[in-house]
Amino acid sequence: MTVSYNKIFLKIYSYFFAKKIGLDDYGNAYYLDKRRSSANNGRERRWIIYQGDVEASKVPPEWNAWLHHVTSEIPRKSRKPKWIKEHLPNQTGTAKSLNSKSSNNKIYTSWRPNDER
Repeated sequence: MTVSYNKIFLKIYSYFFAKKIGLDDYGNAYYLDKRRSSANNGRERRWIIYQGDVEASKVPPEWNAWLHHVTSEIPRKSRKPKWIKEHLPNQTGTAKSLNSKSSNNKIYTSWRPNDER
C-alpha cells in the first residue's frame, strides 16, 4: 500500500480545519468542515479518509447518504444482521473478475447464429 502526498495533506488539513464526525466498520474516518462555500452550493464540506486502499464500495449506505447531503443525521453504530456478507472489494480489471481473460474455467460461451443446439 502506498500513501500519496494528497492523502497526507488531507490528513493534516483535516486535523487542523475539520471536525472528525465518526468511523465506520471498515475504519474509514468521516470529516466535516462547517465553513460554507458557494462552490458547494452553500453547504458544509464532508469527506472521507479511507482506511487502507481507496475503495468507494467500502462506504456503507448510511455514511454514503450523509456524505452526499441526503441526510444531515450522523450515522451511529448499528447491529449488522448475520445474513449480510463481509465486504469484497471491486474485482473489475483484476484476475479475479468474472470476465478475466486469465481465467481458464469459462462458465459461459459466446452464442453464434449458426450453432445448433
